[in-house]
Amino acid sequence: MSDALQIQQQINAFLNSRRITRVWFATNDDAPPINACQVNFPRLSLVLSGTYDVQISDHGAVRSVEASPGEVIYIPAHCWDLPTWRQQNQTLTFMFAHRQIGLSLNQCSAIDQISSLARTSITEPLSDEGILIQKAIEAIASSPNDNPAVNYLAEALIQHTSHMIPKETSSIVNRTQCRWEAICLYLQKNFGQEITRDRVAEEFAITPNHLSRLFRQEGRMGFNDYLTFVRIDRAKLLLSRYQLNLDEIATRTGFKGGDYLGRVFRKHTGLTPGEYRAKYARKELEAEQRQL
Repeated sequence: MSDALQIQQQINAFLNSRRITRVWFATNDDAPPINACQVNFPRLSLVLSGTYDVQISDHGAVRSVEASPGEVIYIPAHCWDLPTWRQQNQTLTFMFAHRQIGLSLNQCSAIDQISSLARTSITEPLSDEGILIQKAIEAIASSPNDNPAVNYLAEALIQHTSHMIPKETSSIVNRTQCRWEAICLYLQKNFGQEITRDRVAEEFAITPNHLSRLFRQEGRMGFNDYLTFVRIDRAKLLLSRYQLNLDEIATRTGFKGGDYLGRVFRKHTGLTPGEYRAKYARKELEAEQRQL
């Protein structure tokens, strides 16, 4: 059975037998802790079984959530979450990136023993209808009042995404593109960890040389170049939004120390991290003030 079919069956089984009972929302009020996942696109994690224990930012405080089957964790763009993986569970995560959608079926069988049961990607972003559902969810998230309609909207978003999963991925071109996009999403989610070409190749059951060819053919850049691009992009966000020092930012973006981050950052942007913060933190503050 293909990964796409396995994920499709999990979605159908859930929607045919259960309802979403609660949606937990992360906010973006404080800096992410070490090892937290923070990306520039929204994510949704649906608990299928067991107890999914995760920390999220909640209006300046850290909230520890123990989500049960039928509950959803919704993480808007630039917000963070930190699964603690202390209890057995099975979750299905949707990653709504700008050019594609990633889906990952994960299982925690014991403390810190996490495995990916299936991964697939949809080689297009959400349609206009899906974006409207997503915007409605995020409007409710920003409201101070509880609104039970968000449960139905989360179900609608899951169902809408499930209809976008390709029915046929047998062609070599489709399989190659789907695999490359799945690897890109993996790097965008795990850039803060210690990542090597060999480790990623093992994660996706391909050889390191095959991985390098994928990036040259599909991405027109090398594996390390893409990973550095993702890490620099995240460092830009941390510099402009949070008062973290360089060593703290390096720890959160996968660089080996603040000095090394500074050299790589200047090479790729033409600015030192301090110059970038001085220039763009002010713009970030002005944008926030305009929204008030």
